[in-house]
Amino acid sequence: MNKQFKRAISVLLSLALLISTLAISATWTVSASVDQIVYWDGSSYSKPADTDGDGLLEIGSAAELAWFVKYNGRSGEEASSAAATAVLTKDIWLNDMTVTIADGLPVVKKHSNPSVTIDPLDEVNGLNEWFEGIKDMSFVGTLDGKGHRVHGLYINEDASRDGNFYGCGLIPRSGGCTVKNLGIENAYMNTKSNWITAFVVGSSHKASTSIDRCYVGETAYHTGVCAAAIVGGDNGGATVTNCYTKATCNDTNNDGGVIIGHTWGKNGTIESCYTTGGYNLARISSAGAYYGPISRSYSITSAPGANAKTSMEALGSAYAITDGYPELKVFITIRVLPRAPRIGRTAAASLT
Repeated sequence: MNKQFKRAISVLLSLALLISTLAISATWTVSASVDQIVYWDGSSYSKPADTDGDGLLEIGSAAELAWFVKYNGRSGEEASSAAATAVLTKDIWLNDMTVTIADGLPVVKKHSNPSVTIDPLDEVNGLNEWFEGIKDMSFVGTLDGKGHRVHGLYINEDASRDGNFYGCGLIPRSGGCTVKNLGIENAYMNTKSNWITAFVVGSSHKASTSIDRCYVGETAYHTGVCAAAIVGGDNGGATVTNCYTKATCNDTNNDGGVIIGHTWGKNGTIESCYTTGGYNLARISSAGAYYGPISRSYSITSAPGANAKTSMEALGSAYAITDGYPELKVFITIRVLPRAPRIGRTAAASLT
């Protein structure tokens, strides 16, 4: 009995030693260091490749993302007429910029040198403006962010537009696309009198447009008429599910929404979405009603914490309900980090 007891103690100590070498923590996916980032130069387009033969184009640079958004599904010498599917293999930086919000206004600085402040309204500020939608450029493919983010989206548009204007956003104009598992951070949009603008999809005019498990972070700022975050204008009945925005949206018309900004023709669908800051989820009609069906979605004003947690528990299984605002699970990873052995230390799981 004594030998068996000692043997059991020895086994337990060995297990404790093994466990103590691991520290398990849930955290956001880690971006590359600044010196590894290649920012978009504003003019380069590079067709992404399917390197492993699984039928998915792999986007690992800003130039590849620019090509996919601009040319996929279009005809022409540089284009691919097929509606392909592409996945991000890393975070993408379109500009050397970060955005923080101070007293409701954006503070833009260089990402590579935070001591340098940038005026986003200066036409020669060195930032590369993302292209706008045109009549024959409707994105029809699938963009799967795979839990990665696009940083540095910059759009500064004039007040007056001609008849060929068809939207602004990462996807300027959707002809029935799918965007999923994608985050937008460090973004700036000044669209003034344009109605069909948002960070993810500017204009959606096909019912097959689907946005799922996407978010716009608190490091994003949009000002303009009907300033939106997820979908700007929708006349095809787009479906937005499991999306949220913490962006600052300065709607100068005061009747737009931030999940779907402006609707006409057909009503869009919003399900399991939320916005912070108390913004409208979708555009309000003259009668004071929301356009389109909205379910299990919230517009909250409470700070992150217990109130935010308890008021949004019905969001659905795509979210992790934490002590802060709910986060989409696709953007949370589990990392196992080795640590020096120490007897008696146990592993602990926590969200950071």
